[in-house]
Amino acid sequence: MHYSKTATVFLSALTIVAPLIAAAQFGGTTDFCSVLVKIFNVVKVFGSVVLVVAVVMLLWAGILFMTGGGNEEKIKQARLILIYSLVGLAVAILATQADDIVKTVFASSFLSSCVSIPEIT
Repeated sequence: MHYSKTATVFLSALTIVAPLIAAAQFGGTTDFCSVLVKIFNVVKVFGSVVLVVAVVMLLWAGILFMTGGGNEEKIKQARLILIYSLVGLAVAILATQADDIVKTVFASSFLSSCVSIPEIT
């Protein structure tokens, strides 16, 4: 079990870092600021996808609550879906605002090498 968690984390990190390494070899991304912008773009896309999924799951939980009809199992399932979709909604909001959080918290220390980080569209 421990091996599979470690392998999952490693493969996830490799999936994120590999395109950046490949782009750097062909002259696409060589400085810190451009790599940071690419990472912020990936995080924003991830946050947007999670946001859509969380809203759909919130709606599904509402439908399950309304159609539960007193069935304890359906109500329990709807409650779990509601909790997980609210957690997903929080993660999505934080992911879409991650670039602003990082710029605010770390702007004076290690991001000082960048003159300005371009706005991500």
